[in-house]
Amino acid sequence: MVLGKGTEEAQELSLSEVLYETNATKLPYSRLRIKRGENILLEGENHPYFYIIVDGVATMSKNTCKENSILSFFGKGEGIGFLHIENEAVSPVTYTAISEITVHRFPRDYARRRFASHTSFSIFTQMNRIVLPILARESEAHLPSDQKVLAGLIHIGDQFGRLEEDG
Repeated sequence: MVLGKGTEEAQELSLSEVLYETNATKLPYSRLRIKRGENILLEGENHPYFYIIVDGVATMSKNTCKENSILSFFGKGEGIGFLHIENEAVSPVTYTAISEITVHRFPRDYARRRFASHTSFSIFTQMNRIVLPILARESEAHLPSDQKVLAGLIHIGDQFGRLEEDG
């Protein structure tokens, strides 16, 4: 927690500050390389790990009756696994590497304990990062195809690039 001038103004800790903070002699994570096109987590699977992307990009997708629908993109410093952080929970989405990526894989129990022990870390803020694209995708599902493509490009641009004056 960082305190302001004479006030108790708390700043929220980042994901990396919460998970990497440790006094242990052994690192609490494994470093993995994942090839382009490989799944990190599968929808419907009870997966015992939580991941932070070190470099590269992954998609979050949901299987529908027609095809897999990409809901969002995740890049450097972002977490994968908030939606199944509880022991009995299964992942409601699939995460797939769209480039070769490096991740740090933490045991899910370790990550859950770290999140619970830091009052300056909001798991709800992290969940919003995941849930809001799902809701946005659902709101755009009935648009004409050209408008869907444009909306998707704008979302990617907002997240990984810069938006020009002409949109």
